[in-house]
Amino acid sequence: MAGSAASAGPGSDPAASRALSGAPVEARLTHNYVLARDGEYGYEAADKQRIVMVRYLGEKRGVYTAEIQKGDAVGQMSCRAPCDQILTRYFVGGKQTRAEKTRNDGVSIGAAIFADAMAGQLRTYGEQSAAR
Repeated sequence: MAGSAASAGPGSDPAASRALSGAPVEARLTHNYVLARDGEYGYEAADKQRIVMVRYLGEKRGVYTAEIQKGDAVGQMSCRAPCDQILTRYFVGGKQTRAEKTRNDGVSIGAAIFADAMAGQLRTYGEQSAAR
C-alpha cells in the first residue's frame, strides 16, 4: 500500500513536474484552424497539402455562416447549432449556381469551422479591422 501511495504522489506526473520546475509544458490547441491572417482563418485541407482560407461571417438567429472565396467563386456554408447538417451554397459572379445539404461528418473543414464558431474561437470577418 505504501508503495502505491508513493507512486501516486508528487513527482509521479511528468507534466506536473515540468510545470513545477519551470520547464515548458505543451499547450493544447483550443481551436481547429492552423493560422489566422487579415481576418481570415486557415484550415488544413483533407489532403494535408494546402490551407483553405475561410471568412467567418458570424451568427444570426442561431445560424452560423462562413465562406470560402476563390476569384469570383464563393462557397457559403451555414448551419444551426448543434450543426448536424451543413448547407453549402455556391455562387459565381454573385449568382447562386447550386446548393447542397450534407451531414456534418465531424472531420471536414466545415465541421472544424463550425466547431470553432460555436466554441467562440472565431471573430466575425471585418471585426478585427473595425476594432483598430
